[in-house]
Amino acid sequence: MMNSRRSRARSLAVACVLVLAAASRVHATSGGITTQSFGPAGCNGCHFGGTMPTATLSGPTLVAPGDTNVYTLQVTAPGAQIRDASNRIILPTAIPPGTRVKYLVDGAGQVQRVWILSPEEAQR
Repeated sequence: MMNSRRSRARSLAVACVLVLAAASRVHATSGGITTQSFGPAGCNGCHFGGTMPTATLSGPTLVAPGDTNVYTLQVTAPGAQIRDASNRIILPTAIPPGTRVKYLVDGAGQVQRVWILSPEEAQR
């Protein structure tokens, strides 16, 4: 069971790397996009009901013309839990950069559970 989860996690990580490696150049809108861009109903014209997942995009806030930058997109399932090395629930902002973790994704590929590894666990 644990090997199956590890295999699935590795497959997901490899798929993400392949998608990002094949990504083409994107163009941004300086003023952003509002829900009004999609008509009077906004996003709710197509999307409704349920609990929305959390999507976090992190990376540089300023990009010079012609520069290439790396961004990270993380989609977290509604109700996702992050636990520290003492198994206490913490907020995503409490995770220091570079922290080693184990994670579990749901059937949609969204992060559902995250466990911060103790120093001993991280060495395994």
